[in-house]
Amino acid sequence: MIWHDMTGRFGPESLGRVAALADVVVWSYVPSIDDALAPKLWDRLQSAGVSVWGASAFKGASLPDADWVPE
Repeated sequence: MIWHDMTGRFGPESLGRVAALADVVVWSYVPSIDDALAPKLWDRLQSAGVSVWGASAFKGASLPDADWVPE
């Protein structure tokens, strides 16, 4: 498994190699990854035949860019 942002610069040929070796985990720090990520990402991965997982990356903070949980 590899994170989707690691494949951001991969062309179709490289994504095809990924499809043969690994699954891609699409993640975000927001509650709904569908709202946070461009439809183009999903289309790109699907057209390369990549198996995709979705993951929440909740880090226990109150905002996506917060460093700690408020008291």
